[in-house]
Order: sequence, then C-alpha cells, then structure tokens
Amino acid sequence: MIYRISMLLPALGAFLLVAGCSSLREAQPPLTDAAVPAASYPAGISIQSVRVAAGGLMIDLRYRVEDRERAKLLLDRKTALTLTDQATGRVLAVPNTPKVGKLRQVPADEESSRIYWIFFNNAGGVVRPGSKVALSIGDLRINDLVVQ
Repeated sequence: MIYRISMLLPALGAFLLVAGCSSLREAQPPLTDAAVPAASYPAGISIQSVRVAAGGLMIDLRYRVEDRERAKLLLDRKTALTLTDQATGRVLAVPNTPKVGKLRQVPADEESSRIYWIFFNNAGGVVRPGSKVALSIGDLRINDLVVQ
C-alpha cells in the first residue's frame, strides 16, 4: 500500500504545480492601455503584458494577434525575436532548448481571442520590474514596453 502511494506522489505534485500556475496566471491583471503606449500595437498584435518570471531568470511577454495578415512576420517560426533593455542595451533572446525547442507559442488557428506567450532569457536579472524594453521582430521594433 505504501509503495503504491509513493508512486502517486510525483503525479500529484505535478498536478498541484500546474493547477497552482494556472491560478497564479489568472490572478495577475493585464496591462492597461495607460501602461502600454498606443504606438506599441504595430505588426497586427497587441501586447498584453511583459513580466519578470522564473525568479527573474526569464521575461514573459504575452500578446494577442489582432490582424493575422500584418502579424505574418511574428507568426513565422524562423523570424528572430529579441527583447532589448533600453537602459543597458542588453539583448535578450528566446531560449532554444534541445527537447522543447524555442520557448514561444505560435498561433496555428484563426482564433484571435487567445493570448500567446514568448519567454526571453534574462540571465543575470538585468531586466527588472519597471524597466523599459524594446521588442524586435525581425526588422520591426516596438519600443517603451514597461516590465511589470
């Protein structure tokens, strides 16, 4: 009996972790239009939030696709995405892990109400809450995004 219970503990822990993460995600309010300038909505997307994540080791950018035709550059998996800290000039890239691949979500369907995510590596914790960053999508640059 004890052996069977011990086999279920890792699965239970994983379930609680996922359930806790989803409730935390819902508890965080999205950025208001006052926090993100109106000029930050080119390329057919709207930036929902830019937050410090994973204990400061990652930056979590959330976006919504407003116009798929104009957002083609972002939706192409081959397009280089970077986040630049405007104060220091430090460039953060999207991590590419061996088993998972690039830590970004690319919309595959026509649903525009969903919010998608991109993670950027923030090793050293250069970008902190209150920092201003610029998102580069190929040659396009979206400036003055405030990190929460």
